[in-house]
Amino acid sequence: MFRNDKSKEGLLFRNNLSEVWCISHKTGKKSRVNLYNVTRFFKKLILEVSEKDLFKIPTYDEPETGKNLVLRKRFAGRLLKIKNDIWYIDTEKYKRWKIDPSKLMDMLMAFSEEKTDEELNKIPTDNTSHVKK
Repeated sequence: MFRNDKSKEGLLFRNNLSEVWCISHKTGKKSRVNLYNVTRFFKKLILEVSEKDLFKIPTYDEPETGKNLVLRKRFAGRLLKIKNDIWYIDTEKYKRWKIDPSKLMDMLMAFSEEKTDEELNKIPTDNTSHVKK
């Protein structure tokens, strides 16, 4: 699951051709996310945090002892940025994963909900969005 409370962008969907689409909360229109615009898209979704807060969240290979569960739950499903590193906090164990920037499209595919072409074709396309087709 992927949370996107900070941005005006919305739900992520993929079709049977493995294209990723973002449906805007604001306009209700879809925009295609691809290799050329994925970085701009993610910049809208990333929450910058302090090192102090990030290190209160264990990585997958660290024990949970002494870690802040309230903070972990607050950041669950979010992308966090510290310096030049991007981390994802999972929604099940509330632990952090370091994200390889070259794998952003793979991550979007993993977190997007599958829709049929027929379902996606009913949604108008936004040709003015920062996430260009």
